Amino acid sequence: MTFLIVVILSISTYKHNALNWSKEMDKEAYVMFQLFDKNEIQNVYNESDNFKYYVPSLIYYFSLNKKEFHYSTNEKKQYSIHR
Repeated sequence: MTFLIVVILSISTYKHNALNWSKEMDKEAYVMFQLFDKNEIQNVYNESDNFKYYVPSLIYYFSLNKKEFHYSTNEKKQYSIHR
């Protein structure tokens, strides 16, 4: 009985939107990294707020591959990683 309850709770947690809201965007971030890496894009300038979500993931993936990544916006704050 306990096992059944654990399974049901696990499934409901896995499918719960509030807990998995970023799952699709996290996948998109990795696909974006693959495209940037394949096309040797290391500098990104952005004027929209929509891209900001992906920046930490891209910095992470680039750093795992020991590559540089530079992100800048029309704001004062800029992000980059150097290896």
